[in-house]
Amino acid sequence: MCGRAPHGVASPDTLVEGRTVEPRTNAPPGTKEKPTRTAQVTAQVRAPIVPVSGTEKLEDRIGRLNTLETLAGIRTRSPVPMARDGLAAGVPMP
Repeated sequence: MCGRAPHGVASPDTLVEGRTVEPRTNAPPGTKEKPTRTAQVTAQVRAPIVPVSGTEKLEDRIGRLNTLETLAGIRTRSPVPMARDGLAAGVPMP
């Protein structure tokens, strides 16, 4: 473990020629020392989800998630949409 950050890590790797290197990561992305931006997270989500859901549905979901940041409190969001066959089966999806 790295001394500068409690979640830092050193990962030793042995190269093909037999040398061992030990790169250190003091602060991985997504921590308070190295925060990720909304655009970075959105870009990471797009690649695996677009082939499954399509661009239109993905953009709708991303927009809905981004609006959660503007709410005064999570309890002001009503009703909570659930999966079609999940806990709220029979409740129409918006």
